[in-house]
Amino acid sequence: MGEFPGGDPNLNSKGKPEIIDLVRRKVVAALLATGAMTALTSNAEFIGKALAQTPDLTRDTLNGVAAFFVPGRDPYSFHQAESTPDPGGLEAGAGEGLYQGLNFANPFLPGLADTVAGLLNATALAINPGVSGPFLSPFSNLSFLNKARVFAALEGKPELAPIAGVLPLIVGFLSYAETAVFNPVTRTISGRPIGWNLSNYSGVADGRKDFKGYFKNRREAVDTRS
Repeated sequence: MGEFPGGDPNLNSKGKPEIIDLVRRKVVAALLATGAMTALTSNAEFIGKALAQTPDLTRDTLNGVAAFFVPGRDPYSFHQAESTPDPGGLEAGAGEGLYQGLNFANPFLPGLADTVAGLLNATALAINPGVSGPFLSPFSNLSFLNKARVFAALEGKPELAPIAGVLPLIVGFLSYAETAVFNPVTRTISGRPIGWNLSNYSGVADGRKDFKGYFKNRREAVDTRS
């Protein structure tokens, strides 16, 4: 399946799944407080697909979602044939953040993460029934173009369009926030967030040197109305 250049972003230093800051999970939950969540969790077909999911399969699927919206140098991005030489959403912690945020939005069984993953995988198989590859998830094994077709198919269904529309927002938020390096106990960051580099953000400061100089080196205003 390949290696992450910066280490697996889903695991902490002890090899355990990283716990994403509660505030970020609440933001994800708020974004999902739409009719889409109700539609997904009240539909028997979707619930059946969700119950067939396993945590590994669900995480694998959401990793593929993170790589789709913010490609990087990770195995999922390389496999979809759309990658960059820089870290992307996965290394920023967006895959695990998405998993935790979805389940935080709906903590009952089946979990919302499982439901969304089941929906994406079922649609992926409808787009490409013979899809195969190094990952557990049919969605993650798709090419970049076919992943786009999955989301186009979801957007074409009124009851599913909201979830297809909100996932890019969540992944973008998690990718460009401090998700992977924020310590909720000390409320500090353990390193420079990947999103800061991606957006060329210079970091926290008490002020910025915005003054660029005088226009044409003029030091005073002269009234020429005479």
